[in-house]
Amino acid sequence: MKLIMKLTFTLLILLAHSQFSRAGDQDDSSIWLYNIDQAKNEANKEDKLILISFSGSDWCAPCIRLEKNLFATDQFATYAKNNLVLLKLDFPAQKKNKLPEDQLHHNEVLADQYNKKGAFPLVLLIDAEGEVKGYMEHPKSTTEDYISSINTIVNKK
Repeated sequence: MKLIMKLTFTLLILLAHSQFSRAGDQDDSSIWLYNIDQAKNEANKEDKLILISFSGSDWCAPCIRLEKNLFATDQFATYAKNNLVLLKLDFPAQKKNKLPEDQLHHNEVLADQYNKKGAFPLVLLIDAEGEVKGYMEHPKSTTEDYISSINTIVNKK
């Protein structure tokens, strides 16, 4: 009986960790991460900066446009895969999109650290140690221009 309980507990821990690392209804091919520790590990291992996106995916019209017009493009996905580690910190409002408590807490802690004004959308670049390297304006231009702006910050690292 104790062995079964230990195995069940271990399975639950692994499942919770999996949910925390990639919260939401994202498929496994997603290039976005949802855990700062995982993002820092990848950034350190791959010598990349972390792009953090603070989003209100179901209530913030500019966030929704940013996702659709920039982040969801093949051009940005290809660029990001080769140059960045992506971390999405979502704050949905609708009950049906509610995040698990541990993910919400994780996102709130990072909001206290990096988004004290509660700006949405907010996009910033940090290094693997968590130091802010630059903030990005909400793009009103092309994907190429946005990538060029990111490159300016990436090349300063």
